[in-house]
Amino acid sequence: MHTVNNQIVLKNIYKNFGTINALKDISIVTHSGKIHCILGDNGAGKSTLVNIISGVFQPDRGEYTVNEKRVLFKDPRQALDAGISTVYQNLAIIPIMNIYRNFFLGNEPIHGRLNTINKDFAIETTVKELKKFDISSEDAKRAA
Repeated sequence: MHTVNNQIVLKNIYKNFGTINALKDISIVTHSGKIHCILGDNGAGKSTLVNIISGVFQPDRGEYTVNEKRVLFKDPRQALDAGISTVYQNLAIIPIMNIYRNFFLGNEPIHGRLNTINKDFAIETTVKELKKFDISSEDAKRAA
């Protein structure tokens, strides 16, 4: 078996909410730099799976590994510290904020003695990351 860096693997994941089976025997392998899509009907468990991956929920059974190390995130901050964050389906989590502010929401790059948002870095990073997916947006450059 070869080592694959930046890989998330979930094997035989189960999640119940009382008597409701939200996830039953779900397995998935992801790789960084790839776009992954989770499809299914309403109530199929898509959000529950994303919430397990991002540390909102913990699985009842199954194995969750990041870069071949078993993990059990207690909260989203632990997942974020492992390099896992969630981009929700809303185009803008907070519509009154511009793209670069939404992009870093909850994990803003800061600098200086006053710990202010490093706006230039945030804009540059957002534009660079959007370009990786052939998305170009002048909105990312607009000030809040």
